Amino acid sequence: MQLTIHERQEGDVTILEPVGRITFGPELEAFHGRVKKLIRAGKKKLVLRLDKVNQVDSLGLGAIIGAIKSARGVGGNLCLVQPSQALQNVLDLVGFGGRTDILPIFENEDEAIKSL
Repeated sequence: MQLTIHERQEGDVTILEPVGRITFGPELEAFHGRVKKLIRAGKKKLVLRLDKVNQVDSLGLGAIIGAIKSARGVGGNLCLVQPSQALQNVLDLVGFGGRTDILPIFENEDEAIKSL
């Protein structure tokens, strides 16, 4: 399944909703390119809703962590909302499951938006 990324604004927060997989190849390039473009455009408060991501590999996880670092590098932040079971399994496997200092994870968008 290809990656589709839906985007919407809630005030000064940009919410991204990827659907599909974030894995090596064109999906990863699409994800990375979209985040990079938003940050260059001055969108530095980002929420990444992940409940419809059905596959993530190590490079996909690296891209998500890189997106957080990029947002923080310009004085913003990126929060994760509702990681899919596939992503949660990867997070747990690499020891990030409970590390909210590295990956801020929220149960709903409202909590994530308020944290930004």
